Amino acid sequence: MIKFNNLENTLTLRIEDFIDCDVSKFRAQSPKYEINQIEFDPESIEKLERLVLYGELDTIDIPISDIDNADSDLLLEFNQPVSKIKFKAGCIETTKSIKGFSRALLVKVINPSILPEYDYIKPYFIKVFGKKTITVHARIGDKNDRSTYHFYSPEIASINDAMIDGIKRLELSDKIKSPKIADPDKSLFTADEYFDGFEAEKGNGVKKSELDLLSEILTLKGIRNAKQLQYIAAQIHDPTHRLHFTLTPDFGFLFYYKGEEMHHYIWELLDSNATYIWSIDGSISTDHFFKSVQQEINFIRQNGRRMYLSHNDQTEMIFSKINHIHANSNLVDGFPKWCAQLNERMV
Repeated sequence: MIKFNNLENTLTLRIEDFIDCDVSKFRAQSPKYEINQIEFDPESIEKLERLVLYGELDTIDIPISDIDNADSDLLLEFNQPVSKIKFKAGCIETTKSIKGFSRALLVKVINPSILPEYDYIKPYFIKVFGKKTITVHARIGDKNDRSTYHFYSPEIASINDAMIDGIKRLELSDKIKSPKIADPDKSLFTADEYFDGFEAEKGNGVKKSELDLLSEILTLKGIRNAKQLQYIAAQIHDPTHRLHFTLTPDFGFLFYYKGEEMHHYIWELLDSNATYIWSIDGSISTDHFFKSVQQEINFIRQNGRRMYLSHNDQTEMIFSKINHIHANSNLVDGFPKWCAQLNERMV
């Protein structure tokens, strides 16, 4: 109890805990004054919303006679594997067999931030929680409480937009480090093809556009050539052409630019030390040019960049390379020089 307003007979409360093992003192109390209204302090509102926003906490239909001790609240605490919980709209559901009940409990823990699609990133919650289980606190009411069941989990309560954003970055980082290639003969992929390799094992997933995917990747920390990628995507790449991805030998991006005289494909690998550029006469069709560049990248994938650079003898296409000089230096900014060299080639 925080304060009492004598004029309006309003009692202000603060929620300290939802699971109290001893409520006998509370029940033995009687008010000194008539109470017309109860208010909660602002810090308690967020905690309270988790319990009352959906009004679905008393949804378990188990006869009170099934409880060994039916004369008072039954307080339980148990761990449940993350693998056994199901994410739904605004809650998680799971079942738990508990001594004293004739059948397994359907456990529902409310959190308005939860969405059904979180079920597809379930393994990442184990990484975030730092354990493979969630803790569930349960309070089961007595006869006078009409068999009310209340469930609360600190892990489930901690799920919010910030946590999901962090999980998405973890997921994206894993996809970059360990790409799943559906077609081993392909070297270039669209965003749809890129995600198909991952979502096949999940059965579902949210597809993203190529530029959306690039934007998400650039939110990852520590990318050596983030400036280069941002510049090519915003200032060079033709948005009417699809951005393509390479998964091997390293995760990378193939951008397209149409100059006044020539076509250009710019290949920028994640955390790479150089930018690769293929250029061809503007009269050549983009389809033919794309297939030719795909053949070059296939050669690199099979034989390595060192062999490609030492044996490159293009006649139809012009190949050039721009090193990322001083990419890791805190004293010298090599980006302006790289930018000038790139723009010189975009003729």
